[in-house]
Amino acid sequence: MKLLKLLFPIFIILLSYNLIAYNLDFYKNEFQKHDIYSSLNKSDVDKEAENLINYFKTGKLETSFFNEKELTHLKDVYKLNSTVCYLFYGLLTLISICLLFLLYTKRCKELYNDLFHSGLISLGLIISLLILVIINFSFSFTLFHEMLFTNNLWQLNPETDKLIVMFPEGFFIDTFIRIVIYSLIFSLSLILIGKLLPIINKSSSK
Repeated sequence: MKLLKLLFPIFIILLSYNLIAYNLDFYKNEFQKHDIYSSLNKSDVDKEAENLINYFKTGKLETSFFNEKELTHLKDVYKLNSTVCYLFYGLLTLISICLLFLLYTKRCKELYNDLFHSGLISLGLIISLLILVIINFSFSFTLFHEMLFTNNLWQLNPETDKLIVMFPEGFFIDTFIRIVIYSLIFSLSLILIGKLLPIINKSSSK
């Protein structure tokens, strides 16, 4: 089923993103790693990180920590994150339907093949993105923002805006690396499952 091979690569990246975006421990480790606590109060930073995660989940943000420009940019980020969530659950639904259909119609060989090739395509996509970012992360980061935001509010000033102090470029580099690692694991898992399931199925049918 060609649809699965198109859906899985995007789904894997979004799944990896979700595992990071709502992980408070990851945020705290990054704050420690990039010495954010020396610039901003630790309890304030940790509290606002938790507030931001809840904001992405609920759309409600009560804070006096950020200025008006930062809050407006966060609204844009929330809208983008909501779109990602809708896309993620939409893909999850479509993939589930496709898998159930293949299982119901007992098209096991096609299922194994689709899983294997979905993993390969996902692997190729992740490696391509990794090469692009390795060549010039700053350029890729800027291009990403210019494509996804209709204003320049994302161009924050560390002298006046706490958001850029909390989330420097190093934070996003580490986030991207973690997404790549998760995506590679999921892609390789699909490849292994697509290869191993036929062998297991053959052995059990003997």
